[in-house]
Amino acid sequence: MSIVDKLNRWVGARIHAGRPQLAIEGQHLVLQTETGDRKAFRLSELTQATLAHRDVYAGDAIVLQLGFSDGRLLEVFQDHPLWFDLMTALDQSGMIPVPSAQWQLQFLAAGDGAPILNLMALSRT
Repeated sequence: MSIVDKLNRWVGARIHAGRPQLAIEGQHLVLQTETGDRKAFRLSELTQATLAHRDVYAGDAIVLQLGFSDGRLLEVFQDHPLWFDLMTALDQSGMIPVPSAQWQLQFLAAGDGAPILNLMALSRT
């Protein structure tokens, strides 16, 4: 890990420290704020899922944007501690037609110049 990556992780951890915490409870993504408010996102109500590169601090990050039928949007960065649990939950939900391992590999293989990947429009090959 380069010094830039270490610095990005440190800065990211400081910035995210005061943000709502994400948890996975069954087929729900749950955000809990510092005040104790809980907001649940039902995976069966997923209407949009895109993967994109985002320029963050001095580096590049991969962000998953999830849109739900009630209009709410949730963004999760690849360095989030629950990333792999989220991938498992998405795979189990069946809302995205292609397994997460496949679309993540496709996105990473395209490199930094990869366009936004619409996960809901992918088809099994």
